[in-house]
Amino acid sequence: MNEKEILFDHSRLTTLMDKGGLDLILASRRQNVAYLSGMTEIIYWEYPNVTHILEIQEDGCESADYFVGIAKNDSITPFAVVHQSRVYSWQNSWISDVQPWCNGLKLKATDMIVESITKRGLTEATIGIEMNHIPSNHLAELKERLPKVKFKVADTIFWKMRMVKTKTELFRQRKAYEIAENIYTELMKELHDGMTVSKVRELEMAVAIKFNCPPLHFGYVKPVYNPYGGIVSPYFNYQDNTEVHNQTRLRQGDLILSDIGLVFCGYTTDFGRMISIGKADAKTKNAYQIILEARKVLEDAVRPGRKISEVYTSGAKYLAEHGIHNIPYLGHSIGMECHELPSIVEHDHTVIEGGMTLVLELCPEVDGIWFLLENAGVVTGDGWQSLTELTVDIMETGTQ
Repeated sequence: MNEKEILFDHSRLTTLMDKGGLDLILASRRQNVAYLSGMTEIIYWEYPNVTHILEIQEDGCESADYFVGIAKNDSITPFAVVHQSRVYSWQNSWISDVQPWCNGLKLKATDMIVESITKRGLTEATIGIEMNHIPSNHLAELKERLPKVKFKVADTIFWKMRMVKTKTELFRQRKAYEIAENIYTELMKELHDGMTVSKVRELEMAVAIKFNCPPLHFGYVKPVYNPYGGIVSPYFNYQDNTEVHNQTRLRQGDLILSDIGLVFCGYTTDFGRMISIGKADAKTKNAYQIILEARKVLEDAVRPGRKISEVYTSGAKYLAEHGIHNIPYLGHSIGMECHELPSIVEHDHTVIEGGMTLVLELCPEVDGIWFLLENAGVVTGDGWQSLTELTVDIMETGTQ
């Protein structure tokens, strides 16, 4: 993996900035700083660096603000402003102009931003900012010290950029799902009656680490139904991570809701499947057939040029025809973050484009059983293509 790879499409950014009347875009939300700089270690653990969890720095600075500025004119050098204790790691970024800040050394972040904007001749420019994610003290000082700059809200530009993935992003996303698929393959070899939930999680973590990934940032292992009785529980249970749940032993007949969030080079999975300890009973299979058919409806509905809301309507209509109502969402985009925009909901009218990565997510209750079927696919000219070859059927132990 080339550490200095550029994740985004500069021509797409230029087009969006031109439409928005922007001369420079200033990222301040960690995920967007990582996206523009390639420094994904500020959002996820990349051993041995622990930047992603540090709010208070080693020298006592009480914030961990990062900024990246990129001009519409690609002849103007991009810049980054990072805490001085982290500058050394930014040699891995394609951005070469990295300015340090540290309150303890009287190097204010706003000083570095103002200096970077000034030396690029942009003191009368229109600059796009993330209004929902720029500290108010920084914004107030920038406005005071750059009185001729016009600051415009540009949050939506970042999402429009990130909705459509580049080849580099798709490689990382596919690799994340490939590794997560390996986790499921190993699980199906090892799962058995009497195994504890904590042992299942231990195995998941071990496979992730084997592939040089950080520990899973989420992973559900939730028995939701057993035809022999004893389990009738909802999808979400606030005791899921307690010691009692972790020591729960799987039983013959258990239907398990599994969901894996694995990160590879800054890109994550959201990967849900149903697993049965032994053969699934007829009630489970009949109920799950509705999930499989709804999934096919969603797949067929995803086409470039259609609206996301139309995909939702198609899926919701099918589910309603089978007695399943009040489904608030049926999926979302995915990339650096597990949930990105657009969301497959009734009110999102984003037009689908090739290169989008969309998770089709079905998690309704059918005949008293909670199910989950979800994974990402990329939008192509032919529609939605799954990023994994793992079966969508209920996976049964002893039959692999």
